[in-house]
Amino acid sequence: MSEQENSRKVLSLLGLCQRAGKLKSGELACETALASGQAVLMVLSRDAAPWTVKKFTQKCHYYQIPAAVLPCT
Repeated sequence: MSEQENSRKVLSLLGLCQRAGKLKSGELACETALASGQAVLMVLSRDAAPWTVKKFTQKCHYYQIPAAVLPCT
């Protein structure tokens, strides 16, 4: 399976999560979900600002939540 096909599948699954109301997006909503224990996985886009990626990967490490930086947007 190519990287492009994998990216489409991941984005499709994220869309399903969003429609189900299980996806948080935006800095404040994600920080709140991490701090409250609602987050189970942090997904970051590769084109996010380096400071943002660093900030959220550090927060995920602190709260022991897995983080993934995806090559798709």
